[in-house]
Amino acid sequence: MAKQIPLRLRPLCSGDLRIHRSGFRWAAEFGQPFRPGDLLGFCNITLLGEEQGRGDLFRHNVEQTNFQVALIARVSGCLRDIASLRGGGFSDIQEWFLWEENSIIVNVEVDDQDAHRAADDLYDFHFLVGRRVSDLAENRTGLGTGWHNRSRGWRQGKGSATGTVLGLGTCELPLIIRGDKGGFIQLLEGATGSVQAVDIPDVPLVHSARIIIEQLRRTREEREAIEEEFKRGIAESPPGSGSADWLFAAACLQALERTPTSDSYDILTQDGVEVTGPADAIVLSINSEASNRLRHRRLGFFLDCHNYRINALGPAMLNWLKANFEWVAYSVDDVRRDYIEMTDLLRKDHPERQILVLNAVLTLGKEDVLSYSDFDAPLDRSLASVRVRELNCMLHDIAAETGIAIVDADAIAAKLGVSVCIPDGIHQNGEMQTELRREILSILAARKVPGFARESLTQPQTIQSAL
Repeated sequence: MAKQIPLRLRPLCSGDLRIHRSGFRWAAEFGQPFRPGDLLGFCNITLLGEEQGRGDLFRHNVEQTNFQVALIARVSGCLRDIASLRGGGFSDIQEWFLWEENSIIVNVEVDDQDAHRAADDLYDFHFLVGRRVSDLAENRTGLGTGWHNRSRGWRQGKGSATGTVLGLGTCELPLIIRGDKGGFIQLLEGATGSVQAVDIPDVPLVHSARIIIEQLRRTREEREAIEEEFKRGIAESPPGSGSADWLFAAACLQALERTPTSDSYDILTQDGVEVTGPADAIVLSINSEASNRLRHRRLGFFLDCHNYRINALGPAMLNWLKANFEWVAYSVDDVRRDYIEMTDLLRKDHPERQILVLNAVLTLGKEDVLSYSDFDAPLDRSLASVRVRELNCMLHDIAAETGIAIVDADAIAAKLGVSVCIPDGIHQNGEMQTELRREILSILAARKVPGFARESLTQPQTIQSAL
């Protein structure tokens, strides 16, 4: 027989912080069943108190206005409405209410086997925060919505260190890291302790190994020189230049000036705000390694962007790029050199840091070559099918040499059927993303990344040669 239990708020932390919240927006439909791991609802929160102004979570122009907490179900059941607590409108967006311990926000109907549970044992806290590209890019209408150059989510464990996994890839990776449900829920539910997942999108900068190296090695003087170069390009734009070009330039500059692999993070824990990072594991994609790249003629830095973004620019920005950048051919040997250097840099101060790389799917190409004699060597410069095979072979060699882990997207696609799981030849469907997420979690556990390790887990086949 079902029993209704009032769902009460429990403390978010035991420190001196004062926490304000919006109304809750319910993801689970009232009267409809939910299962353990499902998102029940979420609200926006703001931190106030003695730590105000000391970290990103307290800064209005960084993360404060994009901070949310979600409730993840521990049991099966359904929600029963308490109408007086559903404000709607701006009360579900603005932090008008004090976070009050033991306040009832909804009723939960559970089966007999869960009727003994306390009201605060029905859910887990799941935190989500985004750093806006601009304070003007505001959208707090949903879970994790908005234009962010860094998004992250985390779960509190019991007294364990927070392990962080950082995703730096092309378009196939964000949905693997963030999940179909949004908010990193599917990735973090596979963890065993305190964990955080971070996503840096490829908008507009693609994080190739060369870009990561340059971000790590770039000096303050070099950053200032790049900033002046972009400012000059915008200032000298002819009349009629589109604002979209200025946004592109500003977003490129913003990304070039940052070093996401060295970031530290504010985490709200039971004891207050703690600082963790940099990331314990970094997930990359070999698809970030383009065969031709833009390099600045005078300053020598690379600007890796997808060609379709560059092709969409207006004539003023295209002319500026043409005048100040040159296209440079990038061989597989160049990529190998970068990966070796990048791995050394990433592990210089963090020798236990794990690096995972999604390999390329080999059967996507549409090339029908009867004879290779008509093509000039090296073939990887003119044939994409040859290049992706050489990149995958290169990854295998580097894994044996450096201990990086290969996430075998090629094998998973072949098992599921490439035409089914990658129907447009570029983007994966949900089934393949689920399998890749599962493989990433297996590797993180086998490599004993904090918060993800499970002693009983069988070592995944794809990384045996690299261990």
